[in-house]
Amino acid sequence: MLLHIPSDLGNSESEIKLVEDENMGLYFDARTITAGVTTEDFIIQITESSIHVTSFVAAKHRWSRQCKEERIVAADICRTNPATVTALRRGEDVYLHLATLSTSGEHISLDEFGEPILLPSEPACLSLHLIGEQYLAFVGTLASTLQIFRASIGSGFVPIVEYNFDGHFAICDSIALLSRQNEVQNQPSEILLLCGLRNGSVEILRIRPQEDSNTDVVTSCGTIAIGSTSVRVMQDKNTDSCALLLCGPDICRMTYSPKALYSSEMVHSIWLTDQGQPALQQGELSAIAQADIWTTTDEKGASTPSLFCVEGNLLHLAALDTRAAPRVVTRRIPVAGTPSRIIFSTRLNMLIVGYSMTEVKFARPPQRPRPKRVFRPMIDFIFPDGDPVKTEPCTGAENPNTQPRHAFWRPGERIHGLLEWFPSEGGKSYHMLVVNTMIGHATTFTAKGRILFLNIARDENTGRVRLTEKHRFNCEKPVFSVAAYGPSSLLYGTGNELVLQTLRVSERKWDDKVTHNIRSPAFSISVTSPFIYVMTARHSLLIFKFENNTLIPQFSDDVARDGLHHLHLPDSAITLASDKFGIVAGLWQPPKRPVSNSVTTLFEAVLPASITRLRQGFVKPPWRIPKVSSSSPDPTEIAPSILGSSADGAIYQFTILNEAEWRLLRFIQNMAMRSPVVCPFTGQGTHEIHIEPSTDKLHYMQVDGDILARILERGGLYLLREMLEAERTKEQRYVDFDTPQERQRRFEELVEEALEMKVWEDPLEIAMGYLMRAVQPAL
Repeated sequence: MLLHIPSDLGNSESEIKLVEDENMGLYFDARTITAGVTTEDFIIQITESSIHVTSFVAAKHRWSRQCKEERIVAADICRTNPATVTALRRGEDVYLHLATLSTSGEHISLDEFGEPILLPSEPACLSLHLIGEQYLAFVGTLASTLQIFRASIGSGFVPIVEYNFDGHFAICDSIALLSRQNEVQNQPSEILLLCGLRNGSVEILRIRPQEDSNTDVVTSCGTIAIGSTSVRVMQDKNTDSCALLLCGPDICRMTYSPKALYSSEMVHSIWLTDQGQPALQQGELSAIAQADIWTTTDEKGASTPSLFCVEGNLLHLAALDTRAAPRVVTRRIPVAGTPSRIIFSTRLNMLIVGYSMTEVKFARPPQRPRPKRVFRPMIDFIFPDGDPVKTEPCTGAENPNTQPRHAFWRPGERIHGLLEWFPSEGGKSYHMLVVNTMIGHATTFTAKGRILFLNIARDENTGRVRLTEKHRFNCEKPVFSVAAYGPSSLLYGTGNELVLQTLRVSERKWDDKVTHNIRSPAFSISVTSPFIYVMTARHSLLIFKFENNTLIPQFSDDVARDGLHHLHLPDSAITLASDKFGIVAGLWQPPKRPVSNSVTTLFEAVLPASITRLRQGFVKPPWRIPKVSSSSPDPTEIAPSILGSSADGAIYQFTILNEAEWRLLRFIQNMAMRSPVVCPFTGQGTHEIHIEPSTDKLHYMQVDGDILARILERGGLYLLREMLEAERTKEQRYVDFDTPQERQRRFEELVEEALEMKVWEDPLEIAMGYLMRAVQPAL
């Protein structure tokens, strides 16, 4: 397929056209291995059985060659000084051929030079590059090796080095070359090679030429996991220090940073967006490519090469936003009302959304003299790609217990929680959706609550979902929270009561409920056996045990917080508790009950808005999961990420630090708060605390990641060095070290304590790499 793309894509009248001219000199009846346009506007096409050269400019420029007893298994094109490298199969052997494009008047041809070279094994990919005055050919083979050949202009290939990849399915399927310029000679002093492997990873190789020798030194700089399928790598046309990666549904951009090489901060996700379609869902891409068609990306006039992405039978044309600061990409999924609760069903592979609809009942005198608004809850099932699933209403004749989904709800009812429940007994498990609600009465200013047990059935033929009401609890007070306990028990809070009920699955009967009075309503409940954690509206966290058919209090918070939500971390025995005043407290549960029965408050984080939900899960992409080793420690071990959603719509990321990590990061933050570059509104003011981290107050135990991120954005290593070497002013006599040398000495001590190793290199560079990993986003 040949497309004509105008250079002024920003013009509304420009459009992409399909070129269907059969006289173009190209062959469309065979699979194209590679194709490209040279700097002289020649089009080179290489198929399995032929090579074609044509031109848009001069119609007489045509050249082609058919392979009779040979078959081309791999090929690549060098576009700067036009040349091709092909791997031709002759019988059981595969040979490497090099040819350059020559022109003489209206005559063009591909002339081979040098003798073909026999390859030791079947090639999986080929890559040809012109570096200086020499061609370099990189051949990835099915034997998990990388063969490198060199050829001067006018001579044939000479083998340089062979490199073996380690690991299962470590077959190189694609290669991208990044060069680092020598500042003195203005020539590439070393080459960084990115090899996309079939096992879903990228291995980074450094190639250094040997003086007075025809061989190069190839060293592995490590691997970065990208996904589980073969990785396609290609050089970013915008800069020589970046490459684009494609692995399954993920597109990434890898940046070559000599100071922080091989670390995960080099890789950033790329997401397709459309301003005219906010609900655009990015599917799995099969191919990507760049073209020298530059598109303006921001109001400052910055431009970038166009990015082409193939998704199924769609071709996306995009402009890559290369701004330094990462941006949040939102995917809008339209629903018919205002969402209040959302969960993801692993069994159904769907999003279950509870929302409120507003119905307007128009005036009908004399029965209804004025219009009336009625709130009614609804539940929708949505696929992860945003497509809604129809909920099929059933008539009473088909099933007397099955009703249309709107028949479950009452006017004025609001959904406060959704829970997938799997009660089991005797090896059998059942799938139910538990919905807890509040029903408000505007006339009496009172509220009641209900718990509905809905059976979910999905028709495999139509894909529709049927909801069947199996049971319901009617409560005198609103039900704000529900949690599963044990194989067939349910915990819920209604009013000032905590209730536990057990379902006898085989008999389809409920046992008598077990209740315990609490001083304020339970806003959230979670279970980590054998403890039950309850976050209340006015009296913070309560911890219970269920023994002898009784709910027994075990621990409580010694501070009466106006609670919103909580998250228990079993590995550290810490519970994160959020309140209505924007504070997230870390409450530690001791292994033995103290006399006071109180949990210990370890820290308090003061945030701009209240955290309404706390969640934990493995959401980091593979390339952001740190590799913990003694030579490269990381502030975040391989652990689930902690995320929180706030009342103002922001998403926060939380990390629990040990004492040495906290002291180092808080030391850097205290210095940054004095810098007018990082904190312009507080940088020159008076400060109450010393740069040395203090534990006098609970909120001193918080490290503000936004401040640390600004250090990286506004100067990085240079700014950190400037803060360490700044002279102390008279106003900072009691809150700073006496000399910059003392400040730097203490900083080096904190770096060694946090990394648990003796630092022999520049501690600032090591600390900067540590800081990058500490503030990297989980999403």
